[in-house]
Amino acid sequence: MSARTFPPVVARVFYGLFLCLAAYYALGPHDFLSAASNLGIGLIFDPFDDSVSFPMRPLWQRVWLICHLTLLLTLFGLYFVL
Repeated sequence: MSARTFPPVVARVFYGLFLCLAAYYALGPHDFLSAASNLGIGLIFDPFDDSVSFPMRPLWQRVWLICHLTLLLTLFGLYFVL
């Protein structure tokens, strides 16, 4: 049984909204800390089936989530460098 309390469609919508908000902050006003925090919040709304453990997910889903986390950490690092 999943611990998710909202439907998967809602999770995908919120995930997409937080990705768009992160892109706005990163590309518009260059506020990398806000972009990184929005990407982190977006990870809370896992767009894939969260009842499947991470090692059992298809490769493309694992690559997507690892790239998401790498981008989050890169933006967080840019905040301190720039």
